[in-house]
Amino acid sequence: MSLRPGLLLLGTMLIGLGIDGGNVLLPAIIKAKLPKQVLLGVSLYTTSMILTSSLGTAFLAGLAMKFSLATTMKGLFVFSLLSIVGSLLLKENTIKTATEAINLPALLRNKLVWLISLFFGLQALLYYSLTTWYGQILLKLDRFSTKEEALLMTILQLSCLFCALLTPIFARNSLGKRFLISVIGVGFGLGVVGLCLGSNNLIVGIILALLVGVASGFSFNLAVIFFTQKTASSRETVAVSGIAQTLGYLLASLGPVIFGRLYTMTGTWQSVILICLFLAILIAWCGFQIEKFETI
Repeated sequence: MSLRPGLLLLGTMLIGLGIDGGNVLLPAIIKAKLPKQVLLGVSLYTTSMILTSSLGTAFLAGLAMKFSLATTMKGLFVFSLLSIVGSLLLKENTIKTATEAINLPALLRNKLVWLISLFFGLQALLYYSLTTWYGQILLKLDRFSTKEEALLMTILQLSCLFCALLTPIFARNSLGKRFLISVIGVGFGLGVVGLCLGSNNLIVGIILALLVGVASGFSFNLAVIFFTQKTASSRETVAVSGIAQTLGYLLASLGPVIFGRLYTMTGTWQSVILICLFLAILIAWCGFQIEKFETI
């Protein structure tokens, strides 16, 4: 199977459009179709997304080793067809919502919109930057072996899955959401600062990985809940989700590059750890500010 760079870039772009489009629209679909069960819908959405992506990575890697890359890619096409069928069925049953146009300039001037966007952006920045460099930080600080580092990264990512199930339990009221915000700030903060303790104890490493994973899982799920709870209609949810995720994934794409560049310039991860601590404080502040508002 010959590699054609142009087609590879085009395919990657189309995949990105599909993923981003789904991520923006699904919170609005949940709000429209499950207005009284938004938290359940968000939990099912994020849990299935994390679970299938984790299982899919392992399954497709084995499939590519047993068969060919071309066969594996054809198998992925089947899943694309299934998603198309699902979207067509969804269209027939969509609950009718208000058709008034969304005033985008007014949304862009709204303080709550930017707070939600910043919250989503910071969680994306921290998650993608830490999953990119957390293992390397562990190795460079000579805390753990390569095998232990792989175990800690697995624990970090798996803990996100359980948070998707737990978030709706705590997010039913403002007090519960404030508790989640506190856990997010403390989790990100202690999870990265703890690396400076100098401990090579595996139990300590597991605790730190759990702190980062729990903070990442709660922050993503809470951000999606903000999309649905802080908006008055599904159309408004689409607009806010689009604005927030545009900023979020822009920051997420820059974060790993900037952190890597900082390490190259300084030869140490200390500056990156301090930045992560600042971002942990900032995301907690954003969350508490968001909870002061009812809706946009």
